[in-house]
Amino acid sequence: MLVAAYVALALSKDTQAAQSDSLNPLVTPPSHGGQVVSVYAESETGLMGLVTADRGGTGEATRFASVGASLRRLGVAYDRGLVVRVSNAMELAGSERGVEGQAVADVSGGYRFHVTDDSGPFVRGGIRGILGGDALLYQSMIELPQAHLGYQYLKSKTTFIEAAARVGFSIFGRSDASGEGGRRALDQVADVGAIATLRTGPVHLSADWSHFLTRDGGSAIDWLSVSLCGTAHKLALCTDARAMLGDQHIGNVEIASGRVTQVGLTLGFAGSK
Repeated sequence: MLVAAYVALALSKDTQAAQSDSLNPLVTPPSHGGQVVSVYAESETGLMGLVTADRGGTGEATRFASVGASLRRLGVAYDRGLVVRVSNAMELAGSERGVEGQAVADVSGGYRFHVTDDSGPFVRGGIRGILGGDALLYQSMIELPQAHLGYQYLKSKTTFIEAAARVGFSIFGRSDASGEGGRRALDQVADVGAIATLRTGPVHLSADWSHFLTRDGGSAIDWLSVSLCGTAHKLALCTDARAMLGDQHIGNVEIASGRVTQVGLTLGFAGSK
Protein backbone atom coordinates (compact mmCIF):
# COMPACT_ATOMS: atom_id res chain seq x y z
CA MET A 1 0.00 0.00 0.00
CA LEU A 2 2.78 2.42 0.91
CA VAL A 3 4.62 1.62 -2.34
CA ALA A 4 1.46 2.17 -4.40
CA ALA A 5 0.81 5.48 -2.65
CA TYR A 6 4.39 6.63 -3.27
CA VAL A 7 4.21 5.73 -6.99
CA ALA A 8 0.88 7.56 -7.34
CA LEU A 9 2.32 10.66 -5.64
CA ALA A 10 5.41 10.63 -7.92
CA LEU A 11 3.27 10.30 -11.05
CA SER A 12 1.09 13.19 -9.89
CA LYS A 13 4.14 15.47 -9.43
CA ASP A 14 5.54 14.49 -12.85
CA THR A 15 2.20 15.31 -14.49
CA GLN A 16 2.05 18.72 -12.80
CA ALA A 17 5.63 19.49 -13.89
CA ALA A 18 4.91 18.50 -17.48
CA GLN A 19 1.81 20.71 -17.55
CA SER A 20 3.83 23.63 -16.15
CA ASP A 21 6.57 23.16 -18.76
CA SER A 22 4.04 22.98 -21.58
CA LEU A 23 2.90 26.50 -20.65
CA ASN A 24 6.46 27.79 -21.01
CA PRO A 25 8.08 26.72 -24.32
CA LEU A 26 11.42 28.11 -23.22
CA VAL A 27 11.69 25.52 -20.42
CA THR A 28 11.45 22.55 -22.75
CA PRO A 29 12.03 23.59 -26.37
CA PRO A 30 9.79 21.72 -28.79
CA SER A 31 11.06 19.46 -31.52
CA HIS A 32 10.53 19.97 -35.26
CA GLY A 33 6.86 20.38 -36.00
CA GLY A 34 6.07 21.39 -32.43
CA GLN A 35 5.11 24.71 -30.96
CA VAL A 36 6.60 27.76 -32.67
CA VAL A 37 9.58 29.07 -30.70
CA SER A 38 9.82 32.55 -32.28
CA VAL A 39 7.41 34.48 -34.48
CA TYR A 40 7.16 38.03 -35.78
CA ALA A 41 4.27 39.50 -37.79
CA GLU A 42 3.40 43.06 -38.70
CA SER A 43 1.31 45.00 -41.21
CA GLU A 44 0.66 48.54 -42.39
CA THR A 45 -2.51 49.70 -44.09
CA GLY A 46 -3.35 53.22 -45.16
CA LEU A 47 -3.88 55.97 -47.72
CA MET A 48 -1.03 56.53 -50.13
CA GLY A 49 0.24 59.40 -52.26
CA LEU A 50 2.71 58.53 -55.01
CA VAL A 51 4.77 60.55 -57.51
CA THR A 52 6.16 58.73 -60.56
CA ALA A 53 8.89 60.29 -62.71
CA ASP A 54 10.35 58.96 -65.97
CA ARG A 55 13.48 60.10 -67.75
CA GLY A 56 13.86 58.05 -70.90
CA GLY A 57 16.58 57.93 -73.48
CA THR A 58 15.49 61.22 -75.08
CA GLY A 59 16.30 63.08 -71.87
CA GLU A 60 12.74 64.40 -71.55
CA ALA A 61 11.25 64.05 -68.09
CA THR A 62 7.62 63.07 -67.43
CA ARG A 63 5.97 62.91 -64.04
CA PHE A 64 2.53 62.61 -62.48
CA ALA A 65 0.95 62.07 -59.05
CA SER A 66 -1.56 59.46 -57.91
CA VAL A 67 -3.60 58.75 -54.76
CA GLY A 68 -4.80 55.41 -53.45
CA ALA A 69 -4.55 52.76 -50.75
CA SER A 70 -1.85 50.28 -49.80
CA LEU A 71 -1.51 47.15 -47.69
CA ARG A 72 1.71 45.32 -46.76
CA ARG A 73 2.37 42.40 -44.47
CA LEU A 74 5.42 40.52 -43.20
CA GLY A 75 5.55 37.32 -41.19
CA VAL A 76 8.54 35.29 -39.98
CA ALA A 77 8.55 32.09 -37.91
CA TYR A 78 11.36 29.98 -36.44
CA ASP A 79 10.94 26.47 -35.05
CA ARG A 80 14.05 24.61 -33.88
CA GLY A 81 16.06 25.35 -37.02
CA LEU A 82 13.22 25.61 -39.51
CA VAL A 83 12.58 29.18 -40.67
CA VAL A 84 9.82 30.60 -42.87
CA ARG A 85 9.38 34.11 -44.29
CA VAL A 86 6.21 35.39 -45.99
CA SER A 87 5.69 38.92 -47.29
CA ASN A 88 3.10 40.49 -49.54
CA ALA A 89 1.99 43.95 -50.60
CA MET A 90 -0.86 45.44 -52.59
CA GLU A 91 -1.47 48.93 -53.97
CA LEU A 92 -4.45 50.39 -55.80
CA ALA A 93 -4.45 54.01 -56.91
CA GLY A 94 -5.75 56.40 -59.53
CA SER A 95 -4.50 59.47 -61.36
CA GLU A 96 -5.29 61.59 -64.39
CA ARG A 97 -3.72 58.81 -66.45
CA GLY A 98 -6.03 56.08 -65.18
CA VAL A 99 -6.04 53.27 -62.63
CA GLU A 100 -2.77 51.76 -61.41
CA GLY A 101 -1.71 49.17 -58.90
CA GLN A 102 0.77 46.54 -57.84
CA ALA A 103 0.79 43.14 -56.14
CA VAL A 104 3.89 41.48 -54.69
CA ALA A 105 4.14 38.07 -53.00
CA ASP A 106 7.27 36.38 -51.63
CA VAL A 107 7.35 33.02 -49.82
CA SER A 108 10.48 31.18 -48.71
CA GLY A 109 11.51 28.56 -46.19
CA GLY A 110 14.69 26.83 -45.08
CA TYR A 111 17.05 26.20 -42.20
CA ARG A 112 18.75 28.52 -39.71
CA PHE A 113 21.96 27.29 -38.11
CA HIS A 114 22.32 27.81 -34.38
CA VAL A 115 24.61 30.54 -33.06
CA THR A 116 22.37 31.79 -30.28
CA ASP A 117 18.74 31.03 -29.40
CA ASP A 118 17.71 34.14 -31.34
CA SER A 119 20.17 34.35 -34.25
CA GLY A 120 22.24 32.52 -36.80
CA PRO A 121 23.08 32.18 -40.52
CA PHE A 122 20.35 30.71 -42.71
CA VAL A 123 19.64 29.34 -46.16
CA ARG A 124 16.16 29.51 -47.70
CA GLY A 125 14.47 28.68 -50.98
CA GLY A 126 11.17 29.90 -52.36
CA ILE A 127 9.15 31.74 -54.99
CA ARG A 128 8.45 35.41 -55.75
CA GLY A 129 5.84 37.07 -57.95
CA ILE A 130 5.32 40.71 -59.00
CA LEU A 131 2.60 42.23 -61.17
CA GLY A 132 1.63 45.87 -61.65
CA GLY A 133 2.49 49.35 -62.72
CA ASP A 134 1.12 52.57 -64.17
CA ALA A 135 1.36 54.69 -67.32
CA LEU A 136 5.15 55.02 -67.00
CA LEU A 137 6.19 51.87 -65.16
CA TYR A 138 5.29 48.22 -65.56
CA GLN A 139 6.79 45.22 -63.76
CA SER A 140 5.84 41.56 -63.98
CA MET A 141 7.77 38.46 -62.99
CA ILE A 142 7.49 34.94 -61.67
CA GLU A 143 10.78 33.92 -60.06
CA LEU A 144 11.21 30.21 -59.32
CA PRO A 145 13.37 29.05 -57.78
CA GLN A 146 15.03 31.67 -55.65
CA ALA A 147 17.55 31.17 -52.84
CA HIS A 148 18.56 33.34 -49.86
CA LEU A 149 21.82 33.09 -47.93
CA GLY A 150 22.17 35.44 -44.97
CA TYR A 151 22.03 36.10 -41.24
CA GLN A 152 18.95 36.56 -39.05
CA TYR A 153 18.12 37.83 -35.58
CA LEU A 154 14.56 37.10 -34.46
CA LYS A 155 13.09 37.93 -31.07
CA SER A 156 9.44 36.99 -30.77
CA LYS A 157 7.03 39.93 -31.23
CA THR A 158 9.71 42.58 -30.67
CA THR A 159 12.66 42.50 -33.07
CA PHE A 160 13.46 41.12 -36.50
CA ILE A 161 16.76 41.88 -38.28
CA GLU A 162 17.86 40.13 -41.44
CA ALA A 163 20.27 40.60 -44.36
CA ALA A 164 20.72 38.16 -47.21
CA ALA A 165 22.09 37.71 -50.69
CA ARG A 166 19.52 36.45 -53.16
CA VAL A 167 19.77 34.56 -56.45
CA GLY A 168 16.86 33.47 -58.57
CA PHE A 169 15.58 32.53 -62.00
CA SER A 170 12.85 34.59 -63.68
CA ILE A 171 10.67 32.17 -65.63
CA PHE A 172 8.96 35.02 -67.45
CA GLY A 173 8.42 38.72 -66.96
CA ARG A 174 8.66 42.24 -68.32
CA SER A 175 10.34 45.49 -67.32
CA ASP A 176 8.79 48.51 -69.03
CA ALA A 177 10.47 51.66 -67.79
CA SER A 178 9.66 54.34 -70.36
CA GLY A 179 6.49 56.24 -71.09
CA GLU A 180 7.56 56.21 -74.73
CA GLY A 181 6.78 52.51 -74.99
CA GLY A 182 10.14 51.01 -74.06
CA ARG A 183 10.06 47.33 -73.18
CA ARG A 184 12.48 44.68 -71.91
CA ALA A 185 11.83 40.98 -71.53
CA LEU A 186 12.72 39.07 -68.36
CA ASP A 187 12.05 35.59 -69.74
CA GLN A 188 14.45 32.86 -68.51
CA VAL A 189 17.00 35.25 -67.00
CA ALA A 190 19.03 35.12 -63.79
CA ASP A 191 18.43 37.54 -60.92
CA VAL A 192 21.26 38.40 -58.50
CA GLY A 193 20.42 40.74 -55.64
CA ALA A 194 19.93 41.22 -51.91
CA ILE A 195 17.32 41.91 -49.23
CA ALA A 196 17.57 43.59 -45.83
CA THR A 197 14.98 44.06 -43.09
CA LEU A 198 15.03 45.88 -39.75
CA ARG A 199 12.05 45.78 -37.41
CA THR A 200 12.65 47.06 -33.89
CA GLY A 201 10.45 49.23 -31.72
CA PRO A 202 8.71 51.91 -33.82
CA VAL A 203 11.16 51.62 -36.75
CA HIS A 204 10.39 49.44 -39.78
CA LEU A 205 12.97 49.46 -42.58
CA SER A 206 13.10 47.24 -45.67
CA ALA A 207 15.31 47.23 -48.77
CA ASP A 208 15.25 45.05 -51.87
CA TRP A 209 17.54 44.92 -54.93
CA SER A 210 17.31 42.80 -58.05
CA HIS A 211 19.91 42.78 -60.85
CA PHE A 212 18.61 40.93 -63.92
CA LEU A 213 21.21 39.49 -66.29
CA THR A 214 19.20 39.94 -69.47
CA ARG A 215 19.66 37.93 -72.66
CA ASP A 216 18.35 40.39 -75.28
CA GLY A 217 21.63 42.20 -75.94
CA GLY A 218 20.84 45.23 -73.77
CA SER A 219 22.30 46.22 -70.44
CA ALA A 220 21.35 44.54 -67.18
CA ILE A 221 18.19 45.81 -65.47
CA ASP A 222 18.03 46.87 -61.84
CA TRP A 223 14.97 47.07 -59.59
CA LEU A 224 15.50 48.92 -56.30
CA SER A 225 13.09 49.59 -53.45
CA VAL A 226 13.42 51.05 -49.95
CA SER A 227 10.66 51.49 -47.36
CA LEU A 228 10.89 53.26 -43.99
CA CYS A 229 7.99 53.33 -41.51
CA GLY A 230 7.55 54.84 -38.08
CA THR A 231 4.75 53.62 -35.80
CA ALA A 232 3.17 55.01 -32.64
CA HIS A 233 -0.05 53.96 -30.89
CA LYS A 234 -1.19 51.83 -33.86
CA LEU A 235 -0.58 54.68 -36.31
CA ALA A 236 1.96 54.33 -39.12
CA LEU A 237 3.71 56.84 -41.36
CA CYS A 238 5.69 55.29 -44.22
CA THR A 239 7.82 56.63 -47.03
CA ASP A 240 8.78 54.53 -50.04
CA ALA A 241 11.27 54.95 -52.87
CA ARG A 242 11.51 52.70 -55.92
CA ALA A 243 13.56 52.79 -59.11
CA MET A 244 13.85 50.82 -62.33
CA LEU A 245 17.09 51.28 -64.27
CA GLY A 246 18.25 49.90 -67.62
CA ASP A 247 18.31 50.35 -71.37
CA GLN A 248 14.93 50.38 -73.09
CA HIS A 249 13.76 49.30 -76.55
CA ILE A 250 11.31 51.18 -78.75
CA GLY A 251 10.43 48.75 -81.51
CA ASN A 252 13.76 47.42 -82.76
CA VAL A 253 15.69 50.50 -81.64
CA GLU A 254 17.55 50.58 -78.33
CA ILE A 255 17.51 53.95 -76.59
CA ALA A 256 19.92 55.16 -73.93
CA SER A 257 19.41 54.07 -70.35
CA GLY A 258 15.92 54.75 -69.08
CA ARG A 259 15.07 55.50 -65.48
CA VAL A 260 11.75 55.49 -63.69
CA THR A 261 11.54 56.50 -60.03
CA GLN A 262 8.66 56.53 -57.57
CA VAL A 263 8.42 58.27 -54.22
CA GLY A 264 5.42 57.70 -51.97
CA LEU A 265 4.01 58.59 -48.57
CA THR A 266 1.49 56.44 -46.70
CA LEU A 267 -0.49 57.33 -43.56
CA GLY A 268 -2.48 54.63 -41.86
CA PHE A 269 -2.59 51.94 -39.22
CA ALA A 270 -0.02 49.40 -38.02
CA GLY A 271 -0.60 45.98 -36.57
CA SER A 272 1.74 43.41 -35.01
CA LYS A 273 1.68 39.99 -33.33
